[in-house]
Amino acid sequence: MFEGWSEFYILVGAADGALIGLLFVVTTLSASMHLGAETLSRGAAFYMTPTLFHFVTVLVLSALAVVPHADSVWVAAVLAFWSLAGAGYASAMGAAMRTSRLPDSGQWADVLCYGILPALMYLALLAAAWLTWRGAAEAPYAIAIALVVLMVIGIRNAWDLVMFIVPRTLDEA
Repeated sequence: MFEGWSEFYILVGAADGALIGLLFVVTTLSASMHLGAETLSRGAAFYMTPTLFHFVTVLVLSALAVVPHADSVWVAAVLAFWSLAGAGYASAMGAAMRTSRLPDSGQWADVLCYGILPALMYLALLAAAWLTWRGAAEAPYAIAIALVVLMVIGIRNAWDLVMFIVPRTLDEA
């Protein structure tokens, strides 16, 4: 099913693995600053978890795509399960962004990039699961587009996280 796509998914998976590593570096560096502000730690965790979830999604689904001789029904089942979980999680995060008491939370960009856009990409992955189950030739393209968009959303959200931490770090110093 994914013949000819292995290099693409290996590249995307490797790039995404590097982004996950950078996210952990940011976490480690901000933790080593001994920032005592409860708001900062809650905010970093609040924003970091969905970003990490999207990066892990890209990594896992890229790995799934390069499994040799994977049955399309099995791939479709895993993809459908992960997509439903992701759509539910992204929707919940979008709602939480609106009701959070964190400073600067609930802005339209946060709701859009932490909730609405990821939920739409997970629904696109659900449609790709259906295409995969049917054995449609368009399935790898649909999965690839959704994963790249999720990775770009994750990069935007990681930058948003850094912009949340840095000004508050400077205020604490």
